Amino acid sequence: MSSTTGASCNTCRVVFENRTLQRQHFHSEWHVYNLKREIADLKPVKLEEFEAKVVEHKAETSDNTSKVEFCKVCNKNFRSLESYQAHIRSKHHQENVIHYKQFLEENGLDGEIDENDIAFQDSNLVQSEVEEEPSKKSEKYSPEVLQQCLFCTHKAADLEHNLEHMSLRHGFFIPEVDYCCNLQGLISYLNTKVYSSFECLWCRDRGKVFHSAVSVQTHMRDKCHCKLYHDNDAMLEYSDFYNYEYETSSDDESDDGYDLSLLESGDPYHLTLPSGAVIGHRSLFRYFKQNLRLLPPENGRNSNLNEIDRVVKKYKGLGWRSTTKEVATIRRKDQKFIQRHQTKHQLKVALGSNKLQRHYRDPNGY
Repeated sequence: MSSTTGASCNTCRVVFENRTLQRQHFHSEWHVYNLKREIADLKPVKLEEFEAKVVEHKAETSDNTSKVEFCKVCNKNFRSLESYQAHIRSKHHQENVIHYKQFLEENGLDGEIDENDIAFQDSNLVQSEVEEEPSKKSEKYSPEVLQQCLFCTHKAADLEHNLEHMSLRHGFFIPEVDYCCNLQGLISYLNTKVYSSFECLWCRDRGKVFHSAVSVQTHMRDKCHCKLYHDNDAMLEYSDFYNYEYETSSDDESDDGYDLSLLESGDPYHLTLPSGAVIGHRSLFRYFKQNLRLLPPENGRNSNLNEIDRVVKKYKGLGWRSTTKEVATIRRKDQKFIQRHQTKHQLKVALGSNKLQRHYRDPNGY
């Protein structure tokens, strides 16, 4: 190349025969790479060295892509061994493993099966999730969880002092607490949302995504979101911890006009409650992000009566107003409507899994 043309690159230390080659060089990856090295006070590399680095980088990339880890149970790919091992230790994976084994046993399958041969979110697995849900009623709640503040690092002596701290320091009140039948379960569930899911109690899944409990707590304090969202159908998420039949049992006859047959004629992925609220089907959980759980078979309000009464008394001293009877009646109707619909669906799934087809049996056997 001739140096008399004046077409050169001081960064890469090369000379070109004409301006066209110079302009093409300025758009090359080699030139961009040397520009970055110049900014970092590093010497430029020759074209041969740059091409060797490109080949080496492509080889490393191909090795990494060929070592993609795959979880057959959850049907997920992982690009690194560390992320795969973290997934294996997660609670979500352990639950899926249990459901996966149950699916194999119920269908008489042994050994490994291709994930394309089954739909893991089958009705059998939905049934197992529904059947395991009531067992959460019997689990014991950790005292550390009940003593931990939801909005800061404060740790109280017990649940009552913790609620008093959150109401005085952060202005947090449990909505409709006079109808709450499982106060410890509700606080434990909210603790999981904040410390495990990193979810704002007011924004829920509609707001910013957080990556730590400290960040979501800071957000709730700064935005005055130290409160539980309970408008419209939001309280359906916490229906497992409430019993609206208390003091409203005289209105039982008022909801007889709602017929479950209306569910069959509507959209199978939406359910309209007597109050007008609309909830989505569990198969669309990733879109609606609702958490509709079965009501426990026993509403243990008497066991929590004294504790809740003390909390209500403290709330009233701070100016809290009780839920009106009209609102409680609407909540009770929605809760009862969902319970009847879930019972009907659970019965349908149970009948389908009991293998009552006689043509599969020996006609001479008993």
